[in-house]
Amino acid sequence: MNLGKRLQEVRQARELTTKEVAAGARVTPGFLHQLERSTTTPFLQRLQRLATVLGVPWMYLLLENDPQPSVVRARERHEIPLGSRGLRATRLSPPSAQHLGLVLLDLEPGAVSRSPLDTQEGQECHLVLHGTVRAYYGDDSCLLEQGDTICWDGAIPHPWRMLAHQTRNS
Repeated sequence: MNLGKRLQEVRQARELTTKEVAAGARVTPGFLHQLERSTTTPFLQRLQRLATVLGVPWMYLLLENDPQPSVVRARERHEIPLGSRGLRATRLSPPSAQHLGLVLLDLEPGAVSRSPLDTQEGQECHLVLHGTVRAYYGDDSCLLEQGDTICWDGAIPHPWRMLAHQTRNS
């Protein structure tokens, strides 16, 4: 799909006229018409204004194909070999996930999730299902309990240490 076609489809889905979108994005209706016919291309600033008016991220307008959701069935989960006692990891996201990988870590008390030097590209978000853990992030650390979440850049070293299976409040 090209930019012009995507613009037109989103505009029509939102039931907006070319005049309404052009006015909101501070472009002329003629320029918008040329964009939708793919006879011109916008500067990034104009593309961002158009996306704002249409209520979509500007990158969405540039996608060649609509990304399809991926499903990983529970029976198809991949175990990640860690070679460490007291630690099991299972990949919950598909191997093709590029920017966010979901992994289920099962830590025994005292177990550490990884070397402080291990890192990976992309964002990570963690949810503590049971117990209390200390999450280390670079030179800092944070105590997390059941139900707590933390999100961070996977490029920063971030080992985990399981402190207890019960929360402090129990």
